[in-house]
Amino acid sequence: MNDDERRPLTEEERARIQAAKARGETCAGCGRALLEGEPVWFERFAIHGGYGYPSYWSAPVGVECAAPEAVRETRGIEPSACVGCGRGIFNQPAHPRRRVASCSKRCVMRGVLARKEAAAS
Repeated sequence: MNDDERRPLTEEERARIQAAKARGETCAGCGRALLEGEPVWFERFAIHGGYGYPSYWSAPVGVECAAPEAVRETRGIEPSACVGCGRGIFNQPAHPRRRVASCSKRCVMRGVLARKEAAAS
């Protein structure tokens, strides 16, 4: 963890991270609009709460905001495809209930709806 990660996030930074997590259209690190089909890496952001203990949010970032070692490690590797939009995803954090790769909460819902439609037909 570097010194920048230890400082409290501004409301603007929190909103930017939340928007990236929710919609997957922007980089959580800088707010840049992601190009269609542009791959994303997941980075952890330390969120300092009122009790002094940090919690962490994982959110999608573009290549310019991804950790250089993460980009090097994934060079030449085929990314996982997002279930909702098909965007390439690298190093998405593991979660016991996650069954599909997704770049955002919106794409999770797209995947759920697509599975329901497929099951109904």
